[in-house]
Amino acid sequence: MNVESAQKKKFQIENSLRKQGFSITNQRSLIIAEILHNGPHFDVESLAAGMHMKNSNTARATIYRTVKILVDTGMIKREMLGDTHSHYEIAERDHGHFVCISCGKIIELACPTLTGFLATVAESHDFTIDQHSIELFGRCGDCQRKRRIEEAA
Repeated sequence: MNVESAQKKKFQIENSLRKQGFSITNQRSLIIAEILHNGPHFDVESLAAGMHMKNSNTARATIYRTVKILVDTGMIKREMLGDTHSHYEIAERDHGHFVCISCGKIIELACPTLTGFLATVAESHDFTIDQHSIELFGRCGDCQRKRRIEEAA
């Protein structure tokens, strides 16, 4: 996410939280900025470590509380993507993930054709999809290459 997009998204999130009755403290604002800086997926521990490296004195409990508020208000989504801990991402509609079962890498999957296909299947079952999230598990290109090299040796 470029700087301009991140600033716009930060403003949108903070404005939405204010409308829902939450105050935007300096620490909460820093946490939101760090979430947007971290990229599409993050876990709370990496978020806390990133803030600590930037000399933020934000308490870990404050980070957890803020993430919970962001999940509860729909600003971010909690995902279990193939391992034992939660990953979070900015809430976007209708997308999925490729999840590498070897290294844990997560690759965004945005496919309008898939969305159209799902709508057609849903309609044939008299079902309306409000949103979807799809996880596909396999091996990323790096792990496939590494596996081929190991098998050839």
